[in-house]
Amino acid sequence: MANPTSTSESDLISYAQAAKKLGVSKRTFAAWVAGGRIPTVRLPGRVRRVRPADLDAFVAAGVRG
Repeated sequence: MANPTSTSESDLISYAQAAKKLGVSKRTFAAWVAGGRIPTVRLPGRVRRVRPADLDAFVAAGVRG
């Protein structure tokens, strides 16, 4: 899990938004996160979000399945 930086909370995207952008189910996306493929930011209340730059890097790397 990545540590929060200067990205504001409003700039972060949800698992559902990220999964939609990647064209996969939320379950698949969550499995990728659990496997350490995509870093997340932990917010209060056990909520996790994804930085758009981290998602873009994942896409650029061509990592799938």
